Amino acid sequence: MVVKAMLGLEILLVGGVVYVARRLYEHLAAEPEQPAAESAPRADDAEATHAAASAESDGVREGHALAVTGLGLTAAGAVLWAPATLLGIGCIVYNTVDVLRGAWRKWQVERRIGAEFVDTSAVLIALGAGLYVLGGFAQWVYFVAIRLRVNAKSRLRDNLGGIVAAPPAVAWCLVGESEIATPVDRVRVGDHVIVGAGELVPVDGIVERGEAAIDQRFLTGEDQPAEKVPGDEVHASTVVLRGRVVVRVTRTGAETAAARIEAALRDTIAYEQQLELRSELVSDRTTVPTFALAAAAGVLQGVPALLGVMSSNFSSALRLLSPWSMLNYIEIAANREVLVKDGRSLETLSRVDTVVFDKTGTLTLGELKVAAIVPLGGADERAVLAYAGAVEQRQNHAIARAIVAAAVASEVVLAPATEVEYTLGHGVRAEVGGEVVFTGSQRFMHQQGIELPDAEQADAGIHSRVWVAVDSAPIGSLVLAPVVRPEARALIDRLRARGLAIHVLSGDREAPTRALAEALGIPNVHAEQLPEDKGRFIDTLHAAGRTVCFVGDGINDAIALKKAALSVSLRDAAAPAVASAQMVLLDGTLRGLADVFDLGDAFARDQRYNTVITMGSSVVCVAGVFIAHIGLATINLAFVASTGLGIAGNTIPIWRSRRRQPDDERVAEPGLTEVPAL
Repeated sequence: MVVKAMLGLEILLVGGVVYVARRLYEHLAAEPEQPAAESAPRADDAEATHAAASAESDGVREGHALAVTGLGLTAAGAVLWAPATLLGIGCIVYNTVDVLRGAWRKWQVERRIGAEFVDTSAVLIALGAGLYVLGGFAQWVYFVAIRLRVNAKSRLRDNLGGIVAAPPAVAWCLVGESEIATPVDRVRVGDHVIVGAGELVPVDGIVERGEAAIDQRFLTGEDQPAEKVPGDEVHASTVVLRGRVVVRVTRTGAETAAARIEAALRDTIAYEQQLELRSELVSDRTTVPTFALAAAAGVLQGVPALLGVMSSNFSSALRLLSPWSMLNYIEIAANREVLVKDGRSLETLSRVDTVVFDKTGTLTLGELKVAAIVPLGGADERAVLAYAGAVEQRQNHAIARAIVAAAVASEVVLAPATEVEYTLGHGVRAEVGGEVVFTGSQRFMHQQGIELPDAEQADAGIHSRVWVAVDSAPIGSLVLAPVVRPEARALIDRLRARGLAIHVLSGDREAPTRALAEALGIPNVHAEQLPEDKGRFIDTLHAAGRTVCFVGDGINDAIALKKAALSVSLRDAAAPAVASAQMVLLDGTLRGLADVFDLGDAFARDQRYNTVITMGSSVVCVAGVFIAHIGLATINLAFVASTGLGIAGNTIPIWRSRRRQPDDERVAEPGLTEVPAL
């Protein structure tokens, strides 16, 4: 019975050897892939990029599976049944050839000798010396490192998937006088599409009929809905809040602004998320010295010393630990609602010494408040507020909400309004207690034939003004101001406590910008900055030796975000800002920013630990080869020990994060910060 079982195993072994040999022959005979770096994919090559990522992931999974199989078979051959070693060697050699081809492509493209040459040489030398389990183990470590990097990129890709809202699958096309449900991919340029309240705009186009208030915050960063009238442009994936419009289609599908932004996000992953940390560069730079030392050891002390030095390069462990550590910290950041789009930004965090904030939309919220009431003639403040609140109480926009909230806070009773006429984007006319009341902008009042006293907007600083008139006579105005983010002051205090220089950068006027900065304790104020000026300011700081983190959310911040060493944006910011930023605060607030800097310090500390554990062990082993003539078994044990210590050290942060209660280290949210009226 035992003889039959052994015979069956031998037949299986022979079949396995034949299969591996055939696959190896096919592998060697295959045409080498052309270097991919010579032509970068365009932004609209989303499917090709996804396919390439999928192919890479499949290849790494196959290599990892073969490495596990090779290690298992060689271990089984050493302990249980010697012939299993032969099949294990076949798996290891098959994988080694693939790694060598990748190293050769790196040399062709980058003219850089990668650490893959050391890894594969050490594996092949181990096999030649009869250390089959050691060779299998070294290859397994290599593929674990590669698989962790691929998993990290895949997770980043998935996290970015929901930033841009997907357009609707169906558009309502106007054909004659009928509305026809049409798949979006069949809508053509020149068609007319109808979009109503609560619907996503399916295409880019021009409004031809109707009026609407559209939330296009993700595209432009505007806090307030954009009022669209005939002749205005609308964009796919924006939301109609009020009204109904007929849109003439100008761009569809991949040509829309939203689709181009989504493609830019994918490109961010493809080109910026390569996770090529200093660990990889350090690892590659050890290749030539390792070969040189090994050759010297071989000449001076023979082949055993050569093998010992080749096996003492623990850079494969460093390539395992560093992306694993990065992946852990990306997960920790995600748990704190911070999306790390570019893993290299974790390395930059610990070097940042200057933080520059955009003002509008970043340090302030989209909500408004009544900062001052300016009565005219014989009217008083309560009367101005009562008339304005009565007219605006049934409106649903930020200005109306601010006026009604002020009336409620002042216990002003609001009379009912009738015959309400709303002029989109300008003002409201209504009857209140038999009187005709107007509230709105200076332009609206002029359109109604109402003469206003001379009033400079500059006296209101950051504020905007809503005029109030009764029976065509102005009775006063309300000055509105944005609400400062409630977490902003505590955040600024934490950043200053870290010794960081804080600046506020704004396109607004000097007086309102300085008022905001003083309210938050920011000493450095830079106002009236155009987008190009913001970029030049970042360049100036860099030229002065500063490492700058820029925090912005508007389309006009994209240049500064690109130029900064570290760029941060918010979840609901303008899409170009999100696309340019290396980190995105997913909860839409600034609360997580200070935690991000703490994570950067911890990540830098862990990277130093990884380098000391792996490269320090390598130096000790090389010295041991020359001085104490230590053998491969001792070196192998040192490799296992250093890798184990590194894994343990890098597991602790994620373990602590998973045990940590979400609110344990959160900054307490204070009340709303008031901006003083000027």
